[in-house]
Amino acid sequence: METIPRGPVEVVELDDPVHMGLLVELDADERALDVAREAVEQAQTTYRIRERKYAAVRDMVTNVIGFDPYTPDLVVPWPTTVKYRGKYRFAEMAPGEAAARVLREAPSPLDLSQIMTVMFEGGYVVGTGGGRVVNAALINTPGIKKTADGKYYYEPPPVKVSQPGDWA
Repeated sequence: METIPRGPVEVVELDDPVHMGLLVELDADERALDVAREAVEQAQTTYRIRERKYAAVRDMVTNVIGFDPYTPDLVVPWPTTVKYRGKYRFAEMAPGEAAARVLREAPSPLDLSQIMTVMFEGGYVVGTGGGRVVNAALINTPGIKKTADGKYYYEPPPVKVSQPGDWA
């Protein structure tokens, strides 16, 4: 670490007990801030671990049951204390996949702002690039189409049915 020259140091002697008390209090608050910063960093680490675990479990459940567990028509047959199921449903999800899921459930085409609102409500976090990243994903994700007025909708890509000649 480079030392920055600061010029001559003036030695100040404090004999006022009020000034001494203020400096002691300042030092104590600086130590308290260090402790608080460490707690915040630990909480952020814990959150990232829980978010990634949640995403892995969500993806596994989706693969095992064969559909999105947050489908609006799904009725959960057990009591739950969760106020809003799915507030993290798009956490750690690629923007194209999240947008496609939003559009599959939308009753009508949505504009970019509406899509992003639903994604944010579902725990999607936009990194650098913001709406441009989501817009690029909308353009490049199979099944996502755009209306003449600039809104998006989902149309499942055609399923390729294999023919007997394809088997060879």
